This record gives sequence, structure tokens and C-alpha cells, in this order.
Amino acid sequence: FRLPRVADCRVAFACSLHDIYYVGNDRQALILVEIEKLYLHDEIVGEDAKGRIKIDAKIMNPVARMGPNEYVSLGELIHLQRPK
Repeated sequence: FRLPRVADCRVAFACSLHDIYYVGNDRQALILVEIEKLYLHDEIVGEDAKGRIKIDAKIMNPVARMGPNEYVSLGELIHLQRPK
């Protein structure tokens, strides 16, 4: 399907608005959406040992906004086994 996105974007979501909650005096907002379509570049998608879709976070190389002029990327990935 066609989903407008930034040219080098490896992940994109097509969403519809569910609700907006305004918080505090500075009118910050918590925006809740419903994901209707998802684009994943073939380069970042694989399968785990059980045949489930797995996204390779190292290849995806995500960036998160932490605050004004502050961003963070992934450091070392830590793998933990689920308790049985």
C-alpha cells in the first residue's frame, strides 16, 4: 500500500485520531491514535526461531526525543530470557 513518509524512513504508521488529553497549564497534550496501517522496510524485518515477525532494532537505529534539544539513540541491546 502507499503510505506517505520521509524517503529514508524504515517504519511508518497511518493513524486515525482516537482522543487528545490536555495536561497542565502549558497545554501539553497526550495524543492517542489507532494504527490502521504499518509500513516496515524489508531491511529491518526478519523472523525469530518460532517464525514470528521480528524487527531488528540495530538496523532500524531509532532515535527518541528526550526533551528540548535532547535526543537519544540505542546503546547496547540487552537480551533477557522470559521467566518460565
